[in-house]
Amino acid sequence: MVLIKSKRGFLFTIATIILIIPLIYLVSFYSGVSETKMEDTIGRIRCDELHYFVEDVRRDMERAATIFGRRAAVNAIEDVIQTGVPLKNYTFQCTPQCDVDCGKFIYPENGSEAAIAELVICGTLHGKNVTNMLNNTLPEWIERITEEGELMGFDVNITPFEIKVVPRDAWHFAIIVENNVRVSDREGLCFYTESIMTAISNTSIIGLEDPLHLLENKERKYILNCEDPVLPRTMAGCGVNGSGVGGGFVVLYRTDIGGNMADYRAYCNGSSPDAPPTGDLQKQVFVLNDAIGALCAPGSGMSECFNASMPRHFGAIISYKDLTAGQMANCQITIPWIMGTGDLDDDGNPYGGDPDPECFNGSFIESGDCIMVLSVEACDMYYVFFGYYSTDINTSCYYVSDIEEYYNQECPSVNLSNGPCFFDRLDGNLNLSEKYVKQANETFGTTSIGIESFVDIYTLYNMKNLGYDVVVNSTYSWVDYLYWQNVTGCDVVGYCEADNYSFNLDCPHAHKYNLDTSCDMVTSCPICPNGKCEVGENYVNCPEDCGDECPAGCPGAVALTDCKKDPSANKYKVEYTLTVFNCTGDLMDLSADPEINVTSGGSSNIYTMNRVGLGNYTYTTGLLSKNDPINGSVLIQEPGCLVLSNTSSYARLNDMPDC
Repeated sequence: MVLIKSKRGFLFTIATIILIIPLIYLVSFYSGVSETKMEDTIGRIRCDELHYFVEDVRRDMERAATIFGRRAAVNAIEDVIQTGVPLKNYTFQCTPQCDVDCGKFIYPENGSEAAIAELVICGTLHGKNVTNMLNNTLPEWIERITEEGELMGFDVNITPFEIKVVPRDAWHFAIIVENNVRVSDREGLCFYTESIMTAISNTSIIGLEDPLHLLENKERKYILNCEDPVLPRTMAGCGVNGSGVGGGFVVLYRTDIGGNMADYRAYCNGSSPDAPPTGDLQKQVFVLNDAIGALCAPGSGMSECFNASMPRHFGAIISYKDLTAGQMANCQITIPWIMGTGDLDDDGNPYGGDPDPECFNGSFIESGDCIMVLSVEACDMYYVFFGYYSTDINTSCYYVSDIEEYYNQECPSVNLSNGPCFFDRLDGNLNLSEKYVKQANETFGTTSIGIESFVDIYTLYNMKNLGYDVVVNSTYSWVDYLYWQNVTGCDVVGYCEADNYSFNLDCPHAHKYNLDTSCDMVTSCPICPNGKCEVGENYVNCPEDCGDECPAGCPGAVALTDCKKDPSANKYKVEYTLTVFNCTGDLMDLSADPEINVTSGGSSNIYTMNRVGLGNYTYTTGLLSKNDPINGSVLIQEPGCLVLSNTSSYARLNDMPDC
């Protein structure tokens, strides 16, 4: 029995072993599979790390090139400033400090682009170290990237073989670096190789100093890009007919000349002690603001100063009243003129009736004001605008120079070049170079890389007085690169002379900036549609450009009434009431209490009106004499809405209705 039991145990043991063997094989198999999967996962993670490292390198190289390019430009400018020598003939100096194979490395050889490339690659200029480029060169950046790769277990090999310096547009240039790149994992799990890795920077020139202004004007000026330099026109009134464009300083017939024919004749022919020199009379706008008797009668000496062919003549004439055909024939006006504007001054002598409320904003013209007369018969445009002075021109801004493409064609007898680009200004070129235009066009598909600014004639005048060798000329165009080439300009109408200097523009730039000059009338009839809501257009007469409906929340009309009240010893108070309607004709409130301009006794003052109900505002004056003439005017300008105005009649209190 014992033997039998032993055999049974032996059989059980054998059976157990047989069952365990497959299990051992199974466990061993799955252990091997897990180890293989683990190795594959680690490899994929490592390769992903290498991939992201390479992408970071690519992005960081472009950022670095942008920074290095900006620093290089600053140092190139400083070199021109310190030496007074432009970089047109500069030659790239490849030395051992550049840490590239000078025999194989490709670089721009001459000019400002060569100087900037040398600074970016070598950190040198004229072959000498530039302190400001320390740690800001491409080889130093590659060294830092290589060290960073080592910390991550990567072998990094970046070899630049070409650098280009190319204009991107008027305000940016590109540092383009071509590299051979190989990055590998030290464990041999994966690697990356690229025969050409290209890094392209986008380096701004905004805020950099303009070296050409220092070379030509001895003036330090920084490059700032701005919007259209033209200041907005402010309307002073409008008339019923006229012709021509002119401007100057207001001279009032009644108050400045004397209001009689004898004084006028002496003023016109120059015999009056108050009469300006012959050349200065052309800078005045004669305002006929009172009755003059037999207007332009033969022998009156009046018409001579209205004739542009005469040595002494005004720059323009404004008549508050419209002239008859006979008067026009007698006056023989050939200077710019406008008639029937109504009374535009507040000298206390109402003449010519009320101005058109559609174009009179409540601001009166005064003696000595700079104004502009714009009369274009073909467009039925007859306007008077407040002008500016030549000192109001913003000379700190720069603009894209593009007259070759768009504006030379407006001036058949003129063929001017575009202004120099940033690299041209470093090179000392006064016009845009074909070399840089070709580079920008081939690389970035653009040719609009030139820039221009206005010279500051007043700074030049002061520097001349301090002994600097600069050119001060009152006849040259103010566009910087043309001023330096002695290109003549003409007075811009609507910008009056200040301190003996007028704002001058050449013909193409007059068209570019849409400014009339004494030589070229640029203003043309507003074209609807042309994509711009221009003077005289609104959402009523030009919905294509100005919108086809009165915007929600905008006033559609305003009414201004006046009446007298509270009599006391032949004196009254005047109450003005403003009523505001929206575009559907319902009453509406304004965003703020409006102001009213009240003119009385030769003085004008602005007051805030008080809200007394929905859409209703009032203002009450103090006690005034019943014989005092008075009127009020309002100008309503809600954000995003058409400007509305209204003016009460200029009348004596005694003639007003009672409240």
